[in-house]
Amino acid sequence: MRAHTKLRVILIGAALALSNVSCGGDGNSTSGDSASCGTKEIAVQAPPSAARTTLPRDDDVLTSSVTETFCASFVYKLADGTTRAAPAALSSKSEATCIASGLIRELGADRVRELGLGLYGWNLLGFGLLNHGSIQLPEAQKIVGTFEKCSKDWELLMIKSVPEGTDKITDPSARCTSKELADNDARTIFAGELDRAYDDDPNAVPFGKAVQPLVAAMEKCLKPDELNELDWN
Repeated sequence: MRAHTKLRVILIGAALALSNVSCGGDGNSTSGDSASCGTKEIAVQAPPSAARTTLPRDDDVLTSSVTETFCASFVYKLADGTTRAAPAALSSKSEATCIASGLIRELGADRVRELGLGLYGWNLLGFGLLNHGSIQLPEAQKIVGTFEKCSKDWELLMIKSVPEGTDKITDPSARCTSKELADNDARTIFAGELDRAYDDDPNAVPFGKAVQPLVAAMEKCLKPDELNELDWN
């Protein structure tokens, strides 16, 4: 089980380790759309759940907020006055809109608000920790399915934010990892990191075993200094 202290949840939940992911669309989104969503400045609140009530009640406005989660750059203002910058997770606004609309359609607007989508830039580890115990496997699979439907590079949304230290992974290394990783393994790991059953269920597949296909792919593709930056604990 990985440690999740309050400080770690706050910082990771704010997506401070987020890396830039350059993605292209398939038939469900406009290919080649590189329109950005601008930059958002966020004052990090503790606990992060306190900020969830600030999400828009209007569903159309909510869609815009969730879209920004995936295609805006974020600047996080911490309580000590320092700031952290996180590049956009997707380079395509149309892909981000596809994901936002799909998640609201599949999960429902109220559930999207409960999960805090629209508060911060996308970060898998942070999102999983912030929603620890809330997401079950069927819902996790719906989320992953929406990502896959909207972006042919959906795997990078996992690869570049599943453990700490992935902000040091270059785009070529991440794409190599995506090619080495079988789609079925990627889906299983992605959903598992949303579900995080191994944190509470002694009968669940242990974390170290569950992510082994991803670790093996990374070991083939990442440079030694990139591997050294990863923290799986």
